[in-house]
Amino acid sequence: MKVRKQGRVFVCSMADIGHETVKPEWREAVYSAMLAAPWHTFIVLTKRPGAWLRDVPQSSWIGVTAEDQGNYETRWLELTAHVQGPGHTLRFVSVEPMLRPVTLRADWCAPDWVIAGPETGRGARECRVEWIGALAEQCGNAGVPFFDKRKTWLRREWPEDLRAGRVARPGERDKQTEGR
Repeated sequence: MKVRKQGRVFVCSMADIGHETVKPEWREAVYSAMLAAPWHTFIVLTKRPGAWLRDVPQSSWIGVTAEDQGNYETRWLELTAHVQGPGHTLRFVSVEPMLRPVTLRADWCAPDWVIAGPETGRGARECRVEWIGALAEQCGNAGVPFFDKRKTWLRREWPEDLRAGRVARPGERDKQTEGR
């Protein structure tokens, strides 16, 4: 509320607001805070899409995590069943950690944005370069903005940047991440 400049807020970035242990009153408090600051875009990411998504404010970007094909199919179908466009700014899929190849279903509505990346840290499970490349190619063919999390040194590209043609040129660095 104190930040008056328009921005993006990742809601519960270290938790899942869709988890069954989240009490409805907690969720309502989060929604109330989101509604009280309509100048911000709120990003909600969950592994547990459900009817609770219907109450998320329309200025939100709503996404599901999908580590493999099975989770993509299950979670994307559930997300799109509960979050009908065009009221929400966008619906997206975060394929991270990418543990198996994912193929977008051409017979379904396409995500508005796809993010993909490997698991990181000690003991990270395998993610093959060709899996991310194949998903990026599918997105390119379908006109879906794609963000490769492995390229964190590049300027972060948001869906509206990609659609407007404002994308990083090879070698262009983000001044905010320079020197990290």
